[in-house]
Amino acid sequence: MTYKCKNCGSEVSDNMRFCGTCGTPLEPPTETEKSETLETILESDKPVLDKPAGTAADCRLKKFIIPVAAAVLALIVIIIAVSIFIPGKYVAAKGSFYSCNTDDGTVVILNGKEPVIIDGTIFNQSSSLDRKKTALLVDESDGKGSADGYALYLVSDKFERITDGVFDMVLSLSGNGIAFTREQDNKSNTAELCLYSNGKTTTVTSDFRNGSTLVVSPDGKTVAYTTFTDNKDSVGYYWDGKPHELGKDIMPLFIANGGKYIYYNKNDVLYVQKGDNGDSKIKLGGNITDAFFNDDLSQIIFNIIGSNAYISRNANAKEQLSGNVSSFLMPSGVLPGYYQGVGIYPVSNFADTYYLNTLDSVIHIDGKFAADNIVKSISYAYVSDNGKIITYLKNSNVYSVNGGSGTPVELVSGEVRSFIPVSNGGAIFYRNSDDELYYQKGKGKPTLVSNDFQVISDGLFKNKLFYISDGELYVSSGSRGVSIKGIEGDVQSVSVGSLGVSVTARDGAQTNYYYSVDGSKFTLAGSKG
Repeated sequence: MTYKCKNCGSEVSDNMRFCGTCGTPLEPPTETEKSETLETILESDKPVLDKPAGTAADCRLKKFIIPVAAAVLALIVIIIAVSIFIPGKYVAAKGSFYSCNTDDGTVVILNGKEPVIIDGTIFNQSSSLDRKKTALLVDESDGKGSADGYALYLVSDKFERITDGVFDMVLSLSGNGIAFTREQDNKSNTAELCLYSNGKTTTVTSDFRNGSTLVVSPDGKTVAYTTFTDNKDSVGYYWDGKPHELGKDIMPLFIANGGKYIYYNKNDVLYVQKGDNGDSKIKLGGNITDAFFNDDLSQIIFNIIGSNAYISRNANAKEQLSGNVSSFLMPSGVLPGYYQGVGIYPVSNFADTYYLNTLDSVIHIDGKFAADNIVKSISYAYVSDNGKIITYLKNSNVYSVNGGSGTPVELVSGEVRSFIPVSNGGAIFYRNSDDELYYQKGKGKPTLVSNDFQVISDGLFKNKLFYISDGELYVSSGSRGVSIKGIEGDVQSVSVGSLGVSVTARDGAQTNYYYSVDGSKFTLAGSKG
């Protein structure tokens, strides 16, 4: 079952020990809070899926100092695949990770290969930015937790068990290195920090300060960390084969390849500097609530409470943007990674991108990093695969605007509650106020897809919409929906992406998990109950 973190409101599963967004220790909901509404029942077995690309997905960061211990259990994750239409500065996901807890153990399928069954439950997972590699911490103690740490696995083209006794880990954005801690000493509040790369484990330090952030560069070759002195003072370091001292009371948060840029917290203020050159440090600010990086960490965009959003490029002074950033609009398949609660986007440059601000306006960052309002007072928005066409909902009507200087065109006039566009922005599926589901291409005549449905998928699979009606799974490519056979039980949830479709169904007291790589033939991944 999932419920809301009482501190930040993020959705968490009932076996998580800490909130994956804000790091707050979790307390399971009371029976009263578990009110058995239809929504609660449907959500209890709903697969966890990355936010659909291009939507106004919330990636809030309550504080930029995030506790390391954050348990993440994804029942099912499907990653949207490469789109040939996206500009070269974007990198679309090239892999997929799928997992589900069954009576036989945890089933893991990576990149559509043969499933592997793990004897245990996933305590934490970390994926590369292209989603082709995933590191897992596995609790093999029948869900009782482990005072001795967890088993560390790396899943790629092969399935590797790296080591045991690991307490925390993070996979680099490239997938080429794993920073992890072991040999934890609660009395001294320290642990051994290691780096795994190319089949070799290197000990970086035996004095890693527990509770500080676990930081690794995108290429997986450089690690930043905090230690204690004999006087119990905190000292920041980074390691690229040898230790480089950053200074007292410094807690590194993010580090670029080779330590080129280092972002760190000191006295609750965020700084950036170039390598170990303390004279180059730039104060970015305190009271930061949200932050977003490009793929090599050379650009950071962040919000300051009571102020605006700002961007710092190449460790230089911050420049003001418009309003506060709620989320970025990315082409389908361009999915952010989340590292220390911060969104890392697979884009080389934030120039000529769009974001949704907290005042519900779409903002364009132009080539000179000036921010201009495109449309205001909208509900949510998507961007097409070419990164130019914005489709959005405003006052129950759907509009489309081409680029930062186009004139909005009304596509649907009426009581639209929600919609999902096809990847090129030329057509949409939408749900009206009468709970009818329609498809419309451009400004053409709408086609009725279904007037009796309960759940719509959270994205499109090859521009096809999946939905649930009377416990059955249906699919539409723009016409009346067609029922899909071969799924045992009442379908409860459906999650999609360009690499596949996952379904959860209940057959009596049993929950069945299905997965499809073509959207038509579904294979039973496992069952529970």
